[in-house]
Amino acid sequence: MKKIIYLTILLSCSIIYISCNKDESYNLNRPAAPRELTATKGDTSVFLKWDKVPDAPYYVLVRGLSVIADSLIGESYEDAFAPDTLVEYRIYAKNEKGWRSSKYASAEGYSGLPDGTLPRAPIAVTASTTNYEGCVLEWKGGRFAQTFSIYRGTELIAKYLVGNTFTDYKAAVGVQSAYRVFSVNSNGTSLTAATAVGKKSYYFLDTYEDLPLSSVIAPWTFRADRMAYYTEGKPEITAQTVFEGKQALLLKTGKIQLLCDWGGSLKQGHYKIGLMVKRSGGGFWMIPNVNDMGGRTEHLTNTEEWTHYNYSVGLINAGVKFNLKVEPYGEGPTYIDNFAIEYISPKAISE
Repeated sequence: MKKIIYLTILLSCSIIYISCNKDESYNLNRPAAPRELTATKGDTSVFLKWDKVPDAPYYVLVRGLSVIADSLIGESYEDAFAPDTLVEYRIYAKNEKGWRSSKYASAEGYSGLPDGTLPRAPIAVTASTTNYEGCVLEWKGGRFAQTFSIYRGTELIAKYLVGNTFTDYKAAVGVQSAYRVFSVNSNGTSLTAATAVGKKSYYFLDTYEDLPLSSVIAPWTFRADRMAYYTEGKPEITAQTVFEGKQALLLKTGKIQLLCDWGGSLKQGHYKIGLMVKRSGGGFWMIPNVNDMGGRTEHLTNTEEWTHYNYSVGLINAGVKFNLKVEPYGEGPTYIDNFAIEYISPKAISE
C-alpha cells in the first residue's frame, strides 16, 4: 500500500515539473494591445497613430475586414488608399513569435478630397521584363489619387484599380509593351500618365544559341531547372536553316521530347507548350502529354515554311508534369526552333 502511495506522489510531482517547464518555441504569451488609436483625415489619406507597446516590435493594421499592413515598425502609418466613407481601423501588437495581441485599439476615419482637384500622375513606375507570370507593374501613387487606370499601348487593361501593383497576364510573351498608368479620383483623371516599358517572359524558351554548332543533344539533356529533353536519332545544332537568331535544331531521324518533370510545374495555372517547325518531305506526329495521362496525338504533313504549333496544357496544379514529343517520319530533315513553354494565367482569362 505504501509503495502505491509513493508511486502516486512521484507521478504527480513529475506532471507538475513538466507543466512548469514551458516549451519556449511555442510561446502563447501574447503582447498587450495598444491603448489608443487616432485617425486624422487628410486630403486623400488617413493618418494613424497609436501608443507604443513594450516588448512588441511589430504592429498589424486592419481596415474594415482587411489587413492593410503587417509587421509594421513604429507607431504611425499613412493609409494612402483610405475610402471617402467612414471605416473602422484596428491596431494589434505583434511579438517576435508572430502572435497578435488578443485585444486591439480602434478608431474610425475617412479621407477628404478638395472639390475640383484632379489627381497627379503616379511616380516611379516600373515594368518587369523577366517575370514568366506576366508583366508586373509597380508604382507609387500620385497625390490625390484614389484609384488607377492602366493602358497597354492604346488599350485600357485595368480601371478603378486600388493598390500600387498590377500583373498583366495578357501581355504578349517576349514582346516589349509600352504602359501608361493614370491616377483617378472622384474629380477625374490625371492630365498626364507615368510610363514604363516591360514584357512577359517565357516560362522556358530554348533558342539553341548557347550550344556549340554541330553538337548533339543527348538523351536526358537538362536545359533548365525541371526542364530536359529525351531524344533519339542524335538531333544536332545547325546553322543551315533557322527561324531567328543564328542556330536551330536539326532532326534527321528519331524524335525529340521536351519534358517539364522532376518536380513538375512551379506554379498552379494555365500553360502552353509549343515550337517552330520546318519540315521538308514526309510528315510528323505531335504528341502532347499531361501528367502521364496522354494527350491529343496530331498527325501533320510537311511544311515548307516555318510554322508555329502550340498545345494548351490547361489548368494544372503546381507539381504536375507535362511534355510534348515531336516524331517525324519519311524522307527530309526537320528543323526546330524556339521550343518553349508559356505560363498563361493562374486562372482562365477570356481571349
